[in-house]
Amino acid sequence: MHCLSPKMVCETKIVAEDHDSIPGAKKDTIIVSSSQMWPTLSGSPSSPPAPLGTPKEEAKRDSVYIREFHPSEQEVVRRIFYEGIMERIPNTAFRGLKQQPLTQLLYALLAVMCFVVTKSFLLTCCLPIFLMGMRYYFSRKVILHYLDCALHTDMSDIEQYYMKPPDWVQRASQSNGHARQSLGLVKAKLLEEAALRAMSGDVRQKGQASRGNVVGVPRIKNPESRFGQHDLKRLWMSAPMGDEGTQKMEAGSCFWVAVLDGNVVGIVAARGNEEDNTVELRRMSVDSNYRGKGIAKALGRKVLEFAMLNNYSSVVLGTTAVKMAAHKLYESLGFKHVGVVEHYALPGMTHSLLERMFFQLRYHRYRLQLREE
Repeated sequence: MHCLSPKMVCETKIVAEDHDSIPGAKKDTIIVSSSQMWPTLSGSPSSPPAPLGTPKEEAKRDSVYIREFHPSEQEVVRRIFYEGIMERIPNTAFRGLKQQPLTQLLYALLAVMCFVVTKSFLLTCCLPIFLMGMRYYFSRKVILHYLDCALHTDMSDIEQYYMKPPDWVQRASQSNGHARQSLGLVKAKLLEEAALRAMSGDVRQKGQASRGNVVGVPRIKNPESRFGQHDLKRLWMSAPMGDEGTQKMEAGSCFWVAVLDGNVVGIVAARGNEEDNTVELRRMSVDSNYRGKGIAKALGRKVLEFAMLNNYSSVVLGTTAVKMAAHKLYESLGFKHVGVVEHYALPGMTHSLLERMFFQLRYHRYRLQLREE
């Protein structure tokens, strides 16, 4: 089966819906400095405290912590992602119809035409069932094709796609190491020559003073401060980027898991775009058995922390979520809704008349500006 490249998958995606209960519409304050990190997320605040004398494991049984992905967790991560995407089939087929007023009008006209032509209440009543069945069929067909492509691209090897820098970054880091070693040798050589010149200057100065003719080269107390300072600065400025310069490129992507009671219960990924200095939040999903504990919000905060620590200017995401809980989650994290694309196309769509009639997606774009460029 032909699947799109990982870059295309990055551009056309479904973010699994979040079913976390979000009390109210109050938004969290966005963290301004990297020193103000979010504390470890705990369970529901309404739960009673653990009784005194119980072990720490019992007291922290509801605590959730976020850590980086490990290759041994590949299968459980793929399972959480798969289940989250599969939930989109009925949501897109049935709940998504509420957001398609033109499609509702079309189905109503079909029902009227069916009654006018057949004069049968039975067939007219069966028509909505047929239409919903067709919506489910096309939703399942398109989303399964998207899921297959995702599982054969970035989700097939998470460590390679998200946890390792690209080959060109690795080659640049190696070349930078050789460059720094060479610059160190050059600096040592220049300082050695400066010291020799300083010594020769002292000898000349003393000899001329003994003859009563004190002229010439003054003594260099700090050889690096006079001789070779301009050359060293020029060499350092023109050198390739060192560790500080490549740190951001190497940290351009990452994948995290949420752990509760020793089990991986949620996932999220971040993918940096160096061209516009943004980070994309993607692949967020939470196990259906552990929702309502604030896990999705903790995962989202981890991506924001990652973006701030690596000096990205903004965080972006795109979602085709139908439930309002997912949109409230993003807004509670500080994201602003910046646009919507009607009749969004996923990989594998044929754009046939029947497909356009029974499958529609709305793609919402969100953005969180961390700092001005």
